[in-house]
Amino acid sequence: MCVNTRSLGPVSSTQPSLDGYLRETGNYVTSVDFGGSAAYQSGRLGVDRIERLHRVVLLSFLFYVFVGTQFAANFGSAEFSGTAALAERLEGDPLNRIFVLALFGMSVPVVWHFRQATLECVRANKVLLGVVGFCALSVLWSNFPDLTLRRSFQLLVFTFTSIAIVAGTRNIRDLHGTLFHFLTAVSAVNLLIALVVPASAFSDIGLKGIHSSKNMAGEIGMIAIVVGVTWVFGAQNRRAVVWGIAAIVLSTIFLALTLSKTSIVLAIVALLVGAVFYCVKRQGAWVAVVILTLCSTTASVAVGVLLWMDFDYMAIIQAVFGDASFSGRDELWAFARDAISKRPWLGYGYGAFWDVGEANDPLNRLDQGTWLGNVEKGVINQAHNGYLELPLHIGVPATIMAVLVVAGAMVNAARLAMRSSPVSADGPFYAALVLCLFLNFPHNFTEATLFIRSTTLCQLCIYMALLANTLALRASEAATSAGRVAR
Repeated sequence: MCVNTRSLGPVSSTQPSLDGYLRETGNYVTSVDFGGSAAYQSGRLGVDRIERLHRVVLLSFLFYVFVGTQFAANFGSAEFSGTAALAERLEGDPLNRIFVLALFGMSVPVVWHFRQATLECVRANKVLLGVVGFCALSVLWSNFPDLTLRRSFQLLVFTFTSIAIVAGTRNIRDLHGTLFHFLTAVSAVNLLIALVVPASAFSDIGLKGIHSSKNMAGEIGMIAIVVGVTWVFGAQNRRAVVWGIAAIVLSTIFLALTLSKTSIVLAIVALLVGAVFYCVKRQGAWVAVVILTLCSTTASVAVGVLLWMDFDYMAIIQAVFGDASFSGRDELWAFARDAISKRPWLGYGYGAFWDVGEANDPLNRLDQGTWLGNVEKGVINQAHNGYLELPLHIGVPATIMAVLVVAGAMVNAARLAMRSSPVSADGPFYAALVLCLFLNFPHNFTEATLFIRSTTLCQLCIYMALLANTLALRASEAATSAGRVAR
């Protein structure tokens, strides 16, 4: 037997049923039905080839998500490029298309090889895939169907690639290590560039390195810290712990230099949430009671402050953040709400509201003289609030479903983490899934990322949601199978 059953949680007492389950799903390497292909029937050599291809797909996916095909063009470019960037985004990038198509081509044999596990992944994620399908279906009512077709196709390809990666994953700790080392390498490259050519690596508002903006760089630094901290908790020896801590320090320096306030604050929040999660798992229900008490006390204080300030929300925001307009976002949000009210059920079509050409830019409808109306076209290409952005694309009902899908995946990951063995190296990865999925919700208030094309958190969120739901289904079916054996 050469299968790793870590992804199924604690299974020591139910090994026979798990082995049978793995054979049925195609994850049991020595028993997979390769489907008649000569390449697959060449024995272990064929298996090695498909596993190497799966590895290439995973690394290519991570490269696209955390680096992108435009890293050379981003290096030294301005943070905001106005109408020039608008024209480029409208036409799309040929290199990007080639990369996306190459990912799709490499994913097809992986999906075929792990076809039973692929079907399992689809079965575990019917609602999520329904949301992605609805994005593509919006071409039927899109204002710009050609743009919706092209942009939703990219979303479909990356969802398909994510399914291929999930279907071929058999060792959770190895996957965690791959994510950790890749993100550490990205942080290191950015810091090296900042040291060697700071004039090109820094924008006027922070370190962006090889990324398009300092906010995107901040997102990657934030995720690197979360993945790094959880990886250290699963380390098996002192050398790994020391290396993990060093990598976390590296990623922390990178995040701090980006000056991305949102990502810095959310990284701290994620670590605090993770610490609470860890304490509840290790110490039991009394910790949860203490936390609920603290939360209730905080809520009571907040209500008291609201009463004291006569529920003047603008005054409260001004006192807390120092800017009641959120850098002009309040005007942008009002514009987005007005646009949503005109097409609340289906939206304007996926990818068909912003980046539709200078002549069709939605801000053209605004009167000159306002801050938003005077902004150069192309500088603003999202609502800077995902809960307002996604309804512009696919409507309010589908947006609510998208939020519930991610929340459900987060709950599934949390259940896996809570039920994992304290000595398991997989529990920390489940915690990483929980925290990365959690980060989508607060981050989505200031930057549109939830199911929004070509954003780091969108692509990572879809992949992690697919993975969490699939692992939860495997654990559930394995437990059911073990119960039958016990009876």
